[in-house]
Amino acid sequence: MAENKTGKVKLFIALDVPEVMKKEITASEKDLPFWRWIPAKLMHVPVRFIGEVSEETQEALAEDFADTFTGFRMIRLIPTGYGFGPNVRRADSFHITVQKTHAFEELKDAVDEYVLEKAGLRKENHFKPCVPVMNLLKPPVILDQERISKWAGKLILSEPYSYELTLFRIDYNKRGILQHTAVATAEICRP
Repeated sequence: MAENKTGKVKLFIALDVPEVMKKEITASEKDLPFWRWIPAKLMHVPVRFIGEVSEETQEALAEDFADTFTGFRMIRLIPTGYGFGPNVRRADSFHITVQKTHAFEELKDAVDEYVLEKAGLRKENHFKPCVPVMNLLKPPVILDQERISKWAGKLILSEPYSYELTLFRIDYNKRGILQHTAVATAEICRP
């Protein structure tokens, strides 16, 4: 891990993507070989981006994370389509969108309250849940969009349940490659 000279860390909270869904997504990776695919181990469904905080705040967030988020309903990851982030004209990522269920909303509200209580950060704007799949070096041209649309149209994904919520720290290794390090994990419900 590269040394952090600021004393600050970047954090986010995300749901796990079950292995079956990761395998289904990466099985067709060869159909779109021209982009940088996110490794399966880094695939997640973001719930809350916290941003840059002190190490003390990180410790406060991690302290009772597991106990706080145990006992929630399972979150079914129902694929609804795909999209580009932040939008197709300025896209730097490609993702598969998943339905925002009532169970997801309940968990998201609890996460926002937890972050407000522990870190003093206000509630975040609501967003559409998704699974980041690719990092794009430049926005896709029309031909790229058509190729991705064709790939996404053929993609058949199951609707697995997500059982874990994780507090991640964003790190970069010595070569500058992005890494997500789990700081705390909560089993939101038992399978």
